[in-house]
Amino acid sequence: MNSKAKQKIHIFFFILFSVITFSVGAYGIDTSILRHFDAPNHFFGGVIVGILLFEVLLPKIHSSEAKIIFTILYISVIGLGWEVFEIKAFESGLFPGALFEETAADKVSDLALGFLGFISTSYLVLEIKMKDIYKAEKYKPS
Repeated sequence: MNSKAKQKIHIFFFILFSVITFSVGAYGIDTSILRHFDAPNHFFGGVIVGILLFEVLLPKIHSSEAKIIFTILYISVIGLGWEVFEIKAFESGLFPGALFEETAADKVSDLALGFLGFISTSYLVLEIKMKDIYKAEKYKPS
């Protein structure tokens, strides 16, 4: 199995895990034992956002400065947009069985975990690319 196929399988399981844990809180399953049950969602959400950024969006941008600005805007808009969605969804009763209360501390924690997932993915992607560059240079015919 090649690395692209493995990556797609990992993304599938990240999304599946996120859907399951989101559903647990949104539809009223008792989460009082696990106060921050959604923490993995936000971390893996950052991972998925990072993968999409590095695999789909950044290869289309050629300027280094534009890549940096786009990355900062991209992760900020996605993170803040998701948090606004959560607030509006729970306020509107979209998830009537939700058993947790959204607080400012929870929002900051959610954003930090998403950013940590993104940074982790960034590190791994850049490390893999550096290894590929090193191998290409090492075995380049003279």
